[in-house]
Amino acid sequence: MPDETSGSAGQTGAQPSIAPAAPAPVLSPVPKPKIDITTLSPIERSVYLDAGENGVLLFRMADGRTTLADAMQKLGLDETEMDTLLSKLSGKYLFMETEREVKKEEVKIERTVKETIPIDVPKRTSSDSMSSLAIGSEITIRFGPSGKKILDTIDGKLDVAQLAADTMITLSYVDDLMWFLSEHHAVTFTRLRIEDIKKKYGGTGMAMYNEYGREGIYLYLLLMKTSDPMAAIRTSDIDPAKAVDMMEFILKQINAPVSFNKKDALTLLKR
Repeated sequence: MPDETSGSAGQTGAQPSIAPAAPAPVLSPVPKPKIDITTLSPIERSVYLDAGENGVLLFRMADGRTTLADAMQKLGLDETEMDTLLSKLSGKYLFMETEREVKKEEVKIERTVKETIPIDVPKRTSSDSMSSLAIGSEITIRFGPSGKKILDTIDGKLDVAQLAADTMITLSYVDDLMWFLSEHHAVTFTRLRIEDIKKKYGGTGMAMYNEYGREGIYLYLLLMKTSDPMAAIRTSDIDPAKAVDMMEFILKQINAPVSFNKKDALTLLKR
């Protein structure tokens, strides 16, 4: 007699099949933003040279609302990697709003700087990635004779503001040239500290730097070279409305016996 528990023919000993549990969905990682280094602002270039791409991305996130935990997730960094990154940026570019024993989810990151660009001193490397002749030729093609002149002037003592003023060229031009040289490992940079700036430019220069940053030093140097406020402003390519304010401040600082009317100067510059 057939076993009552065996079921119908062809299913002897078969157990009811159980569908396997569906696998847990795999969450795609949030893609890290990409940056185009050719579009970096001057301050972002400084950040990039100090801390690379992640440094720039973190600097951009630092709006006073983004938390440390948010930034770690977006950048895909662990605690050790984030600590290393912060060691390069904290104090110089960023500060964190925090209290003792606060969680990472509550630590907010904010910038310590606006567009106050540091003053760097370039120095030629002993082993350029291109030969001196080749890189000199490349610079002449890309930047013209002024670029080659600046390259030949780099001595590890002149800062970028001096190089720009001495050559009667704009700071943005020199920044682009320094960026090119840095990418080709042809130069390294030493950053002037506040005490270095004061020692180099004195109290007058320090007042200009405190008020207008690197541009204040640069415009002051142009004035010293040209002895002509309007010529210095035109050479600088600084926004005219800002430049006339800067020039008025500089002339007062050095007690220059020069008549300078901001309104008249601005009218002439806009012609």
